[in-house]
Amino acid sequence: CIDDVDLLIGNRDRDSNREPLAKFLQRLDGFMGSGVFVLATTNDKTLVDLAASRPGRFDLILDINPLGSDRYIDLIKTKTDSSAVISLFSRAVLDVLEARKASGAFIATLIKQLEVIEKLGLRELDEGYVLQSIENMKHGFYDEPKTANGAIGFLGDS
Repeated sequence: CIDDVDLLIGNRDRDSNREPLAKFLQRLDGFMGSGVFVLATTNDKTLVDLAASRPGRFDLILDINPLGSDRYIDLIKTKTDSSAVISLFSRAVLDVLEARKASGAFIATLIKQLEVIEKLGLRELDEGYVLQSIENMKHGFYDEPKTANGAIGFLGDS
């Protein structure tokens, strides 16, 4: 299984170093009839060179749609055994996740964060904390970093 194949092989239209792509295509052609199955993943198939998807290289290409909001609760229940964490996903929280088109990875990360806070007993978990966590995580996952007037590192209150 090759995870993020686009990062490994690149694309001849974007990358100047075509050697990884050429080696990959040659090796992929050598698997025919060998009894070996190759799986590859990418978050964006347009980033993979078209030659990799030529018939005979990959027999099947599957497009997986993002997780639908109707499946959020199922995912939450598979990612945690904590009834306290599960109960935090109120209709309001689910609506915010849906509005933000939250991915499965985003929700799994949110659950991990909530479980850590719960286990450490650092604070009382409530809907407000979950909503604030979603907002904070959204910035980390999806927003461009903001500059602090050119300063880097830790900034004090002064």
